[in-house]
Amino acid sequence: MGDKKNKNQRIDIFIIVKNENNVEKIGIELKYFTAKIEWRDYKNEETFILADQYANDIKCYDAWKDVERLEDFIKSVDINKGFAIWLTNINALSDNDDYNKDNYYYQFRIRNGRKIPDAYNPWNPEKGYVELKWDEDASEGTKKGRKDTIKIKKNYNVSWKDYSILNLEDNKSSKKSSNIKFRYALVEVQ
Repeated sequence: MGDKKNKNQRIDIFIIVKNENNVEKIGIELKYFTAKIEWRDYKNEETFILADQYANDIKCYDAWKDVERLEDFIKSVDINKGFAIWLTNINALSDNDDYNKDNYYYQFRIRNGRKIPDAYNPWNPEKGYVELKWDEDASEGTKKGRKDTIKIKKNYNVSWKDYSILNLEDNKSSKKSSNIKFRYALVEVQ
């Protein structure tokens, strides 16, 4: 599927649904962004230990790169539908879209209410897409392996929904955390 010479042209999950009249090929890309939390579910005897992944700038770039890749698979008819699913307990990624516009990765933000195109990333009718690119202040280390401008060809509206809130009342942990709320965004790629 995709460019066989390019090892990065892949999909996390590929589903084929067949019925009498149709074959549906669906591509799904998953991203799981985590902030540090250690939590014990005593009811189910499970312990959850999530690390701080940091590098939200790179994570956001990768999230939109997945959308671009799914759009390309749809255009090449490798898939009929695509979905990007993002899950996080990092509030700064999923809060409302009022983020600092001077941030060097502002164009890649995935915050709640984010729209593409928008005032800062307008549709380019000559090129037929919206360009998402690093600010000139982004370091070479940040951009390493991610220098390409992302070209988004359709319209999107990021909407985060609550997925789960860890119950710390029943937890014997003395340390309270602000990272107990998990949210997800489901982006249907066109």
